[in-house]
Amino acid sequence: MTSRVPAHHDYDLLIIGAGAAGLMAAIWAGRTYRDQRIALLDGAKKIGAKILVAGGGRCNVTHDQVDEQAYAGSSRSAIKKVLRRFDVPQTIRFFREIGVELKREPTGKLFPITDDAQTVLDALMGAAASAGAQIIHPRRVETAERTADG
Repeated sequence: MTSRVPAHHDYDLLIIGAGAAGLMAAIWAGRTYRDQRIALLDGAKKIGAKILVAGGGRCNVTHDQVDEQAYAGSSRSAIKKVLRRFDVPQTIRFFREIGVELKREPTGKLFPITDDAQTVLDALMGAAASAGAQIIHPRRVETAERTADG
């Protein structure tokens, strides 16, 4: 039996994947567009598996020195623009705002002071919920199509 997410008009924005990137997208969208109905769809039974194993289960959130040389998948210029929009100090402030204090280790990696990735996952999920996003899982997206009205 196939279950369907309610018709497209029941949500203004559907985000596919409720991992770190999807949760951040939902938080950003929910805070920016308060009147929008947002849902995250994820095929996993348990949300955040990759977050929970990052950094050996401690979740290294970022590094104290981040530049475009450390990333692949796009042009250096595009990555540089993204990093300028949400730099390390902003990342630290964001996590503090959602209740996660970070500590810097000698390697330069920033971890939650709890040394527990669950702290990060719980904070991101809480922030997504506070921003008005609904997480729907397990719900695997098999197709997507453009409709006449966009």
